[in-house]
Amino acid sequence: MSVNLSKSKKTEAMEPEMVVFRYLVLSFLSETSKLLILGLLFHRNIGIFLFSVLVLYLLRSTTGGLHCKRYWSCFLVSFSYLFLCIDVLPIIELPKSAMLCILLVCCIVTYYIGPVVSKDRPQPTSAQCQKRKVQVFVMIFFYMILMYILPESSYVISGFWIVVLHAIQLSFAELKAKGGLHYGFFKTVYAEKRL
Repeated sequence: MSVNLSKSKKTEAMEPEMVVFRYLVLSFLSETSKLLILGLLFHRNIGIFLFSVLVLYLLRSTTGGLHCKRYWSCFLVSFSYLFLCIDVLPIIELPKSAMLCILLVCCIVTYYIGPVVSKDRPQPTSAQCQKRKVQVFVMIFFYMILMYILPESSYVISGFWIVVLHAIQLSFAELKAKGGLHYGFFKTVYAEKRL
């Protein structure tokens, strides 16, 4: 009887670990498959694609944002986001001074809005929020320096649009988190996934 009882307790103790493990595996497979499919779609601009994904990852890992509820809607939004930043918006030619001013506005917006916290996630401490605010400020400020040095680089221009669209979607995420917008297609997600 005591052997079965201790075995039962071990199983109960392992269940949350298995749930976490399953979540991590499914998340990894989901994100990896999306990244691979997107990489195939952007294979002609693979360098710019990888650079843009890196910039996007750095921003979203510190400030969070909107996430879709379903795999395919997430895929379509990610594709649209990257397509705009890699193929469409770089056609718009802006003077370097305007781009630097826009990046400064994005820096301020992401500093004051981020991180966006979903209602169903634990609130970060003020120290955690401040740390993320400083991280994103430093990242975008560094990007401003990069923009100043290499304003004609197609990599830097695509990254510029990633920063701009991130600041815009972060503003929408903040409005949604505060109840200002009601749309079911997206959910707001805290910058770090807490398990």
